Amino acid sequence: MSEADRATEEGQLITAYLNLPKPVNVGDKMVDGDLYDVKGNLHHLSEFKGKYIMLDFWSLGCGPCLQSFPELKEVSEMYKDSLEIVSISMDTKESWSDFVERKGLTGNQWNEFAKGTTGLAAVYQVKGIPRYVMISPEGIVVGMWSGYGPGSIKEKVQHLIQEEQLGE
Repeated sequence: MSEADRATEEGQLITAYLNLPKPVNVGDKMVDGDLYDVKGNLHHLSEFKGKYIMLDFWSLGCGPCLQSFPELKEVSEMYKDSLEIVSISMDTKESWSDFVERKGLTGNQWNEFAKGTTGLAAVYQVKGIPRYVMISPEGIVVGMWSGYGPGSIKEKVQHLIQEEQLGE
């Protein structure tokens, strides 16, 4: 691909897909990346070292993603001292920030503004959304799953935390 082709939006996307980061699996150390809030402030997952971190990959065009929001908020309240939920939008900056502000979404609403399923979405094997990743306080991936049904997040988080605590 020529330098001019690489400079185009399509060329950048092709280059990103040709150079995907290595995916992680359950048992691997978490991978961090540059994430931004709606005000453009830079954040990292490492800000929450010492707590459980649950990643929530979503998009505003995904019905199950939107249906999961009340339960995510409930789980966040239930485990407020030991768990941080980081919602990572797969949407463009404009549509995402407008949606977050219009809907009054709270918590860690972040976006990495990656092209396609590259960046952290590739690392955490996002092939469908919603996609959830649970990371232990020590920074180890302890669970990864996709899809949503009422009660499923509470059940999975409770199970993973109990399993993790029993394993210590």
